[in-house]
Amino acid sequence: MHIKPVKNQPQFGNSPVDVLVKGLQACERTPMLNVAVVDVLTAIAPRTAVETFYTPQKVDKDGKKYREPNPHAGFEAFRRESSGLIVNCLIPGVVATGIAKLIQKPIIGQNSDLAAVGANSDLLDKIKFYHKADPDATLKSMVLDMTGADGKNVKVFKEILGDVDFGKPAKEIYEQVLKKTGVAENIKFAGDEKFFSNNLKSVLSNTQKVLDDFAKSGAKDFDKYIDGAKKLVRHKSFGALALILPLAVAMQPLNRWITHKSSGRKCAPIHAEHKELSDKEKSELRRQKFVSVGAMLGVALMSLGFKKPGARMFEFKGSLPTMDQARLVSTATFASRMISSQDKDDLREATVRDIITFSGMYFLGDYVAKGIATAMEKCIPGAKLINELKPLEQGAGSLKKIKHWVKNTALKSSDEAGSIVTDALQKVNNKHLRALCQLGSLGFSLVVLGAFVPVYNRTLTNKKKMPKAQRIDFVKEGKVRFIGQ
Repeated sequence: MHIKPVKNQPQFGNSPVDVLVKGLQACERTPMLNVAVVDVLTAIAPRTAVETFYTPQKVDKDGKKYREPNPHAGFEAFRRESSGLIVNCLIPGVVATGIAKLIQKPIIGQNSDLAAVGANSDLLDKIKFYHKADPDATLKSMVLDMTGADGKNVKVFKEILGDVDFGKPAKEIYEQVLKKTGVAENIKFAGDEKFFSNNLKSVLSNTQKVLDDFAKSGAKDFDKYIDGAKKLVRHKSFGALALILPLAVAMQPLNRWITHKSSGRKCAPIHAEHKELSDKEKSELRRQKFVSVGAMLGVALMSLGFKKPGARMFEFKGSLPTMDQARLVSTATFASRMISSQDKDDLREATVRDIITFSGMYFLGDYVAKGIATAMEKCIPGAKLINELKPLEQGAGSLKKIKHWVKNTALKSSDEAGSIVTDALQKVNNKHLRALCQLGSLGFSLVVLGAFVPVYNRTLTNKKKMPKAQRIDFVKEGKVRFIGQ
């Protein structure tokens, strides 16, 4: 009997939609790639356009309204946003790998090459522990000692993976484990209270690389080798951050200096002429800067879940920075922009723009995607997109349910969603539903970061430049929200 798919489920063909789905899945698998895509689509392009062309409205001699483009503001916006992408996302991994290549031989040994390996101290400690227990089956012992979150269930790997061949390449082992357990992201080792800092694919791939490198290096003492590898991780991570953070802080002062030189004006590019601030205005501006930077630091801590920052949080786990490293560099970048502001309008624009941008990129977009997934699970039979990391208390009230959703649930990865087998009558493609969650997050960023923030900021600035009588007419006409229209 031929079973027709249910019509209300998303159906994807082979063409541009498949390409879009694969792109969204790539962004989901590599969070820093997602940040880079969001940066290009919601910051670099739209903000350059808005700050160039959405200028105060003028009236010519014939009474026609027009806007005069401001290329100096546009070019500053382009340099500001693109330099943020380069410094925050692209350079750190290159710098870390370069440092590792320079220092690894004296630290680990002449024949070792761990410069591009993404094992952090947490993983190296696990490898050391399980190697000591069983040197010939280190990887197998690690995996069989794991549990993982799959929906509301906890999968015990040793009860499921009896026939997995752990002698194969990491990619093949990953596919076998994923198919049998449905777990890829939220894994936990026996005896650990918290979920592990690396996902399953990272553990398998980097463990094999470390064990292979040890065998090739000719080293005799495995514990000493691992201690050297941990030292290398620390040195490359904090060496890279020590170089990147000052660069991130220096970018906006340099950017503004270029604007001053190219425009011939000492003021922020949102103004037509420089106005010297009084001592009282300078004092008030300094006070406002402290408030803005304090708010930026508060949002950064909130994005970390108010966890106490530790050294291991900022170690590299691959060729791209981790999300925690990106948060650190972005915080320094955005705080520098606030400190570099030349007047209260300049500071207001920087504060609104960068705090909302940070929130959208580093946690609000994730909550949007998780919210869409939660709604899909309730509305689409067979949709399975959420992992529960900790059971909800019996009889929990509304506030506890919200807190539980925020802290103790996680969106499945596309690999996890793709491993789910559902009722043939439902024909639910959870992998495609997961891509729609990612698309919803991107759409949220486009609307808020790419449209609302730059237009809102520039609208307030433009309003202040209107003649007083024009502003009064503007308010009477009810156009306060759409200044200059």
